[in-house]
Formats: sequence, C-alpha cells, structure tokens
Amino acid sequence: MPQKISYLGFRHTSSGGQRKQLVHGCRNPPMSQLEWVEELQRKNGKRTLFIDFKLVILTSASPLAGDGIVVKGRAYGIRSIRVDGNDALAVYSAILRASEIAITEQRPILVEALTYRVGHNSTSDYSTKYRTADEIEYWKMARNPVNRFRKWVERNGWWSDEAETELRSRSSVKKQKRQKPPIAEMFTDVYDQTPQNLKDQEKLLRESIRKHPQDYTSEVPI
Repeated sequence: MPQKISYLGFRHTSSGGQRKQLVHGCRNPPMSQLEWVEELQRKNGKRTLFIDFKLVILTSASPLAGDGIVVKGRAYGIRSIRVDGNDALAVYSAILRASEIAITEQRPILVEALTYRVGHNSTSDYSTKYRTADEIEYWKMARNPVNRFRKWVERNGWWSDEAETELRSRSSVKKQKRQKPPIAEMFTDVYDQTPQNLKDQEKLLRESIRKHPQDYTSEVPI
C-alpha cells in the first residue's frame, strides 16, 4: 500500500529573508522564525519531508545567520540534506532518499536545495543594481539546470542536436496548422460566469479592433 508523507516546504530570498510555507503545493502566508521553529518541533517524530528552496540573489548572501537552513533542522534533531538545487539528478536523488527515510524510519527529514534566481525579483526590480550582468549570464548558461540535464542526456546518447532540430521542426509545422483561439477565450476560459469587469474589457477590445483593424493580426478569429 502506498505510504502517505506530509510535505512541508519553505521558500525565502536573501533580500528580505521572508519565508513562505508551501503545503502540498499550496502557498500560505509567510511563517515567522518562531512559527517555523514550532512547526519543526511539532512535526519532529512524524513522517514529514521538509523541503527548502533557497533563492539566492548574491552568491555570498544569506538570509539566515549561520550556515543556511540545513543546520536549523539538525539543531532540532531532524536529519537534514543540502543539495545543489540546479542539478536535477541530485535533487531527484535527495528527494527520493528523503522520502524513503520518512517512510521506513518514520521520522522527519529536511532537504535544502540551493538554487539561484536569474530573473528580476519583480517587475519593479532591477537586479543589475546589486549584481553584475556577467554573474547573471553565468548562472543562466553554465549553471542552468535545464542545460546541465540536457548535457547529461546527450552524453548517454538519448538526445542530440539533430533530434532537437527534428522535434522543433515538427512542432513548428503543427503550430502553423493549428488555428488560433478566438479572442473571446481571453475572457471566458477562467470563470464559469464571466464577471462584469471582463465583459467591459472585451467590449473595449472589440471596439478598438473595429476602429484600428490595421493594428491587429487577422490570424486570430474575432
């Protein structure tokens, strides 16, 4: 019979140290340091997998005093693992092992996955003010988890540039043949009953298309 494990994850940034709790993929309000400690104490001895994804802005920065968050778990008697969050295979292995420990040993375990935020923190954030463009490019290319995983797949002979080109070519042909969805779907694909504000927006858009048809593509059904 499949074993059920409670997953409790944390996400924080080095700019403000704000930590958010994720339970079964649902993001809840931020937890304070005291609340997090209490949660560790409450979960200790139960079958729980703690996951911490550390989004670092500067490689030398840390939102917590001491050596990251992995030592926090150990301080409360929870076995803890630190892993390269930009290594897909390492993360898979760590989570697999952590799940096995939680199930077989009936004890909580914490996984700290170290990664890097390449993009800006928000639309109002200009991250080049506190880090160099070269640093961003390095993490974007050399340390990119997708690129690293692809190289591993290619070394094993499971993928190649030729296969990539062929797949993209087939996808492009299918994309060209596929009819674009009508404009109405921009406003009707979320709510069961379209709210008035979206109805007003759709009306304004259609009026704009009628007045300025040259500014809109003819590929999208009206």
